[in-house]
Amino acid sequence: MTTMGSITISGAGTSTIVDPYGKGNTGFTLDNANKYTLQNMQINVGYSGVASDGLTTVRASNGDITLSSCTLMVPANATGNLYTITSSGFANIQLGASVVEGPGNTITILAPSVIAAITSNGGSLSLNQNLAINGNGSTALGAVANIFNGGKFNRNSALLPAISGTMTGPRYVGALNSVIQTVGGGANFFLGTLAGSLSSGAQYA
Repeated sequence: MTTMGSITISGAGTSTIVDPYGKGNTGFTLDNANKYTLQNMQINVGYSGVASDGLTTVRASNGDITLSSCTLMVPANATGNLYTITSSGFANIQLGASVVEGPGNTITILAPSVIAAITSNGGSLSLNQNLAINGNGSTALGAVANIFNGGKFNRNSALLPAISGTMTGPRYVGALNSVIQTVGGGANFFLGTLAGSLSSGAQYA
């Protein structure tokens, strides 16, 4: 029997996690019901070549991950379907602590790519601190934010964090009863050069 635990991994800003589960195309994966806090870390994907089944920097299908002052790196030589943050199933990914202001997290894409910055496939994503995306000429895969299958995106209503940087393509896609809550952030809250879209019962506020 496995019970839920709470684990904190704290680095010194230059500390690096590279593919700790040996999956080849994921920087950090959480598939169990534990709670992880990753802070002051650089999270890399130890992968080169074609990512045919999707390269993901941080992925959770269960449990709870909080990222605080982390840099998520997408390698320059990766191709295929690329993602940076993906929450599915019963997972909840917190981008920053929910009660105090902090420097936030950064996504750095080292070469122009076709990539989804944040994805919720039935899971939950919470933006609690600022998120900077160094797109380096990258184009959105589907959209910068893809929220579907009942997934949720929540912006912290007290801290009102922002997303900065540049990417090309649609700002968001919401589908299949998903909820995108920007707390009045407006249609241009997410990065992108094209308007977002909703379908199949999705809501945007």
